[in-house]
Amino acid sequence: TFQQQQLHSAMRRLESTQLYLKEQSAAVRAFAEGLGKRPLPGQSEEVEQASLLQLPSNESDESDSSEAAGLPVVTEVMDKQSSVFEALSTQVVALEAQLA
Repeated sequence: TFQQQQLHSAMRRLESTQLYLKEQSAAVRAFAEGLGKRPLPGQSEEVEQASLLQLPSNESDESDSSEAAGLPVVTEVMDKQSSVFEALSTQVVALEAQLA
């Protein structure tokens, strides 16, 4: 019937739109990942960079756990807090110098 044809047409359009959005999402993730890996202007690539972008490590697992979001476990961060603080401080000072 006519309603079934409209329903099938709508389903095909929704599936097509879903595929398009998944492709766009993957492209944005790849761009953000590449942007986060680039060194700051004027810095050598040997300097360890901190990225403020948090990307999920696995697209199929979209739960809110820190592991699924690619975030470190809190105990790991607390164990390495001084080295993390020093790395971030160095990068903040470099960024501040560039902006001055």
